[in-house]
Amino acid sequence: MEYHERRMNQSAAEFLAQLKALRDDKLEPWKATHESFDAYCRAKLGYGERRANQLIAGGATRMGLLAEAGEDPELAPVIEEMKEDALREVASLPKQEAIAVLRKAIALPASANGKPVTAAKIKLAKARVITPTIDVWGGAQGDEPASGAPSTEPEKKSAPAACCPACQRPL
Repeated sequence: MEYHERRMNQSAAEFLAQLKALRDDKLEPWKATHESFDAYCRAKLGYGERRANQLIAGGATRMGLLAEAGEDPELAPVIEEMKEDALREVASLPKQEAIAVLRKAIALPASANGKPVTAAKIKLAKARVITPTIDVWGGAQGDEPASGAPSTEPEKKSAPAACCPACQRPL
């Protein structure tokens, strides 16, 4: 365990990798001194297990985006500077869509001032890049039957995206 704690003083990426290793270690080395991983995190890091898990997930998202972006001189520095809440906004997207959303967020006028791309800017870019439609009959537009065969049902009409299913007001 001391090895993991010493290593935590290194770079953020290494810190998150070590924290993940400590959390995922089947031997649970923190059990010798703490009753839970949450108690360990609170004592050693100043925040709980939930925040530690958020940081670990954010680090994994950052590494995946950096791998997808490659050596892109525009994207790599933006991804490096993104905070965890901004990373959370693109974590659920496929990597190609996430890159498209990041490119859109960078192109927004508020991003041109040199500040890092924030979660709010990513939300706005996501709304512009990914424009879902809601099918009034309950299915997603473009859904095919599970067998992969084209549907023989008449085409369903789709309504514009709504702010929530309850009110159905357009965005």
